[in-house]
Amino acid sequence: MELDLGTAFIGGIATIAFTLPFVLDYRKNQHKMRALLTGLKDLAAKQGCQIHSYEVCKNFIVGIDEQQAWFFFLARTAAGHESQQIDLKTLRACEVVKQRRSAAGSGGDNAAGGWAEVGLVFISKNPQRPSTKLTLYDHTAGRQLTGEIQLANKWAALAEVLRQGNTKNAKAS
Repeated sequence: MELDLGTAFIGGIATIAFTLPFVLDYRKNQHKMRALLTGLKDLAAKQGCQIHSYEVCKNFIVGIDEQQAWFFFLARTAAGHESQQIDLKTLRACEVVKQRRSAAGSGGDNAAGGWAEVGLVFISKNPQRPSTKLTLYDHTAGRQLTGEIQLANKWAALAEVLRQGNTKNAKAS
């Protein structure tokens, strides 16, 4: 079976034409991820912290300084960037918040409607200080869930471990 030059040329061009969009999309996503990570590291540096663990999900990044117990959040929004830095030593709890939305015609049964919002709530030890809420997913943004629930559960658990570790260290002192 022989392969002539014309067939090889057409096959090569077709391969490039089909793979190029995937390569360009990957490079664009990598660039966005690096920009978010750089922004998160800059945010941490302003608090005198370093990012030890981080995770990127679509348009936001979360990170944590495990030694100083700080949580950082940076999101790209239509208006620019939204950022939060939270001292875990000042918290009473960190909780995952999941709200369901109701489906049209479901008669009030909102289990069929999917998720309206997923986020983290950081509750301060000081009752005079309001809780800090980070929205990781909002259905009004017109996109689908892409791991935000798992990310929220993971990072809430990590924040709780660090928060409790600092509480124990403070009590032992």
